[in-house]
Amino acid sequence: IIFGILSCGVVYFNIENILNFLDIEGEFKQSSYTYIAITTMFLPFLMVGITMDYFVRADENPNLSFLALLSVAIVNIVLDYLFIVELGYGLQGAAWATGISYTLTTLVLLPHFFTKKASLKLIKPSGGFKVVFKVIKNGTSEFVNESSIGITVMIFNLILIKYLGSDGVAAYTIVSYFIMISIMTSFAIGNGIQPIVAKHYGAQEFARIKIFLKLSIVTILALGLTLITFVLSTPESLVNIFLGDNSLQTKNITIEFLHYAWIAFLFVGVNILITSYLTAIHQPFASASIALARSLILPIALVSIFSYFFGVIGVYIAMPFSEVITFVIAIYFFKKHRIS
Repeated sequence: IIFGILSCGVVYFNIENILNFLDIEGEFKQSSYTYIAITTMFLPFLMVGITMDYFVRADENPNLSFLALLSVAIVNIVLDYLFIVELGYGLQGAAWATGISYTLTTLVLLPHFFTKKASLKLIKPSGGFKVVFKVIKNGTSEFVNESSIGITVMIFNLILIKYLGSDGVAAYTIVSYFIMISIMTSFAIGNGIQPIVAKHYGAQEFARIKIFLKLSIVTILALGLTLITFVLSTPESLVNIFLGDNSLQTKNITIEFLHYAWIAFLFVGVNILITSYLTAIHQPFASASIALARSLILPIALVSIFSYFFGVIGVYIAMPFSEVITFVIAIYFFKKHRIS
């Protein structure tokens, strides 16, 4: 709560400076200011809710966790329609819809800790901050995975503008949608087994952990192969979902991009799963190393190097190569920290 209020307060009172730093001007600047100012006020609720979500799942109530996140999505969609379409509030309405839905995570999850079924209860904090810093260190990989997305997207966009202009950026945005489907699905599975693995690791139930891992890996690979099948068999149909008939150049770029990028779908899930697993068994260095490699260091380094030598093709192959190299690193740490 304290960190959420402080960090969001800093953002709220520096929105103008942030937009100036990003060189945003004109109508887009005003729209950005409006959206950020409203949603930032509600962000502490979301931050607390996400934190509660981990504890609720660790307390053997995954259905409530699912209900909380599902309610956020549904309410956001309903309020978007109400505020934007029915009441005509535009972007301001979208911001209020998002902000209000953020509060639901906390409101739905908080009552759990006051029920008879809860084994985890809210108590008066005791002890020093040493344990807090230990938790922060162990969660470095998750922080890197989430925070590096914006940096990586910005670098890719800058390079694509150089080679293909706005059509290239639009194509990368569409390809990113498919990549994000793979990543978010993997995060869902990784975050889902993390509290389970951590709990059984503490109880030294290593045989059950291996069962969870096998099930998760099979699920992730099956989903990855399904996505690859769709991308390779019907690329035009998938791209047409996002683009109209007058965007032929962007369509061609997107389809070509997908023909190179699909390999990443096969490895990204396993890389994220291993990162979550290593966090759960308290291996922060290994977990953070994989996260830094796959989401920041390798994508930026490879897209810079490959685009210099191979032009736009280098941009296409940078992401798949970074996931393959990360997979090798992940397997190394996984074997090194294999539980007996």
